[in-house]
Amino acid sequence: MARELDVPWHPALLRKVRHTPPQTGLPRKSRERNLRGAFRCAGVEGLRVVLVDDVTTTGATLEALARELRRAGAREVGGWVVARTPPPGRDA
Repeated sequence: MARELDVPWHPALLRKVRHTPPQTGLPRKSRERNLRGAFRCAGVEGLRVVLVDDVTTTGATLEALARELRRAGAREVGGWVVARTPPPGRDA
């Protein structure tokens, strides 16, 4: 996607620092707990960053990533999602 849009792509700036169990079937609060402290980033000070996710259910992963990017100094964080699935216990 970055190549098509002619924008920089830096996957190494954000990394997962601990294993997390699969999110499938977990309610939102459990997903948030599951992801707390799971990501670290550096080198984003002052940057505008866009996260791209293939599928989102509750948005907990995007929120955890955005929180870490802002903590590390990103100026602006956006999210693009290809598909959305209904949260556990809810119909589409």
